[in-house]
Amino acid sequence: MKKKVLIFVVTLSILSLPIFTSAQDTLEVPVEENALVNYVASDTNSQGEQKHKVYKLKSNEFYTYNEPAKIKNPVTIVAPTPKEGQKPPTVRFVKDQTGELESNVYGIVSYDDITIKNIRFIPQIGGITDMGAAIKQNAEDKRVKLVNCYFTGAGTGYIWCYSEGVKIYIDKCYFRNGTSSNSWVPFGVEAVNNSHIDTMIIRNSTFFNMNGTVQNTGRFSRIDYFEVDHNTVVNTVRGFGFNSGHSNSKITNNIFYNLNMAGGPKGWIPEGVSEGNSHTGHILDFEILPGNESDTVESYIDEADRKYHIKNNVYYWPQELKDLYESGLQDSVVFPDLLTDRAEEAFNDDESYPHLVYKNNKEMDPEFTKFGGTEKGIQFVENNYAGEAVSTWGWDPDSADYPEKHWLHMQWPLPEDFTHNIEMKGTDGYHLGSLQFYTDEMEEYYDNLTPVEDSDTKNKPKQLTLSKNYPNPFNPVTNIKYKLVNPGKVKINVYNVLGEKVKTLVNTSKTRGSHITQWKGTNEAGQKVSSGIYFYQIKAGNKSKIRKMMLMK
Repeated sequence: MKKKVLIFVVTLSILSLPIFTSAQDTLEVPVEENALVNYVASDTNSQGEQKHKVYKLKSNEFYTYNEPAKIKNPVTIVAPTPKEGQKPPTVRFVKDQTGELESNVYGIVSYDDITIKNIRFIPQIGGITDMGAAIKQNAEDKRVKLVNCYFTGAGTGYIWCYSEGVKIYIDKCYFRNGTSSNSWVPFGVEAVNNSHIDTMIIRNSTFFNMNGTVQNTGRFSRIDYFEVDHNTVVNTVRGFGFNSGHSNSKITNNIFYNLNMAGGPKGWIPEGVSEGNSHTGHILDFEILPGNESDTVESYIDEADRKYHIKNNVYYWPQELKDLYESGLQDSVVFPDLLTDRAEEAFNDDESYPHLVYKNNKEMDPEFTKFGGTEKGIQFVENNYAGEAVSTWGWDPDSADYPEKHWLHMQWPLPEDFTHNIEMKGTDGYHLGSLQFYTDEMEEYYDNLTPVEDSDTKNKPKQLTLSKNYPNPFNPVTNIKYKLVNPGKVKINVYNVLGEKVKTLVNTSKTRGSHITQWKGTNEAGQKVSSGIYFYQIKAGNKSKIRKMMLMK
């Protein structure tokens, strides 16, 4: 009998072991100031490894911080899915004890994969714009995944990614009242400084009352795969984004209402560019990729291989905005449009661009159920062009709890209702716009969806790439850009016309993606070499490439 009892006890212990281990992977984060710093970023062992995988925040609570949470390992920050009567936990930036705010302070700075679910962020209160982003990805080839997160307030942006090869997934998120006294900020997602985004996917999200663009990338930035599907974008002072550097894009089933209210001042249009080709006055642009029209850089893909599908989108500008332009702005500002003339020409040129599709995109009023209208945003634009004082603006009909800038605190549940009267359906048969407002359809949408991490439709580089150096000819310095398909050892040498090695520029291991090095026209001893033709060669694995350059003095 005793043996049977002993066996029973041991069996219970074994069965309970996985539950015990799982609990150890999760840490309940206390509600304290700088909790993300003290209990997430600092939760590491002596080897610098994260002690927990998941960090759980409590519903209805405020987690304030006044210094960045620098997280060096993969983590997931979550909260329970809000039930009726509950609010998501709020992460809010506050000034330090001196009342000062250091320039370009970030909320969360990630150096590895980060996943955040069911959290709302208020980067700051007060409309100042010297704060950086709520979340910044600071490492190459890592991932930012946001699910059911909410953002409000100012700062200069919400998600910043300046590193190479980053993957960004924004799923069922809500960006609202993102306004400041600066008509350009905050941005939704920013990737500039010639950065390279591997993947950016935005699905079933809402952008409501914002100053800056939803997605901001620089002219020489690049996104390999860009998908914007089933989103509702309403009242932005600036446009949707600058889409010139994308090689494979899918813009489908969205509602763009009152985008780029500020249009594009004609004084910003470069010499030789027509109004119809000024991307500052339009929502979607289609530029020739850098390198296909100039020798300054080499393109990573031929123009004929680019893929860009714009299908089943609705866009609309209300009469109030048109009246503002007709009352005086039309002489100095380009009224927005969905596409530039250049984009329209490309989509109609099947010979040069066989993979571009523009279909079923219509201008019509969605007649939203409830959203506060456009008056405040249009007034902001009018004051901005008139040189008058401008301030933060937004919409929240309940000001009882927070009479001053109450909408920055985010009334809960959210008062707006973006259900609409559009009869046209999406490419998948569901309502256009974010399915956050059609919950039955959204559940079915995700049941039938391949997970974003499994998407394999991107134009990935198939081989080692060595770009033309720039400038060329050069004196005294030239830049050499190269791209690796796989991480590993790389060597770049410079040779003279006799085949003699002059200088080793790179001889180390590198990550996958784009890199750049320089040659300052010196040999191994640091001495200046003579003018003439030189060759630079890259070797990575069993692959090698060589190019010619000219040094002129």
